[in-house]
Amino acid sequence: MPKAPDWFLKELAAFDPYLRLRWSPRLQLWQLEKKVRRSLAPGTSKTDGWHDDYVRARDGYILVCSLPFSRLNRDLFQILRNNDLWALGGWKKVADALDEYDASVEENRMKKFGETCKEQARDFYNWLKIRDGRTVFNSGFLNG
Repeated sequence: MPKAPDWFLKELAAFDPYLRLRWSPRLQLWQLEKKVRRSLAPGTSKTDGWHDDYVRARDGYILVCSLPFSRLNRDLFQILRNNDLWALGGWKKVADALDEYDASVEENRMKKFGETCKEQARDFYNWLKIRDGRTVFNSGFLNG
């Protein structure tokens, strides 16, 4: 079984004492897990005593991410900081920001759709004018 570097384990404990790093023989990856007050009861998700989900449930942890050995570096701590919901203001603030982003995306999509509809209506109107003989289509250039 691979052993994690001591410096990494020390920094992980200093970063968050509720995090642990566990090797998964089944996946051949490191499992970064967080201790929680309430987890699934063992056997709820998997019944094999060696399965990662079972081990996490038994020990009271949840999965944060799976990592290859090459990802055990200091960049991981910055990624964890950038994605820490509590540091970002909690679930509600993050959910509100996501809702605001979704609303702006939808607004931009509808604006582009409206512009496309106007262009198509203008083209169709001009085509109808030509068809009805109310205007003449001249594709040539004017010489000034």
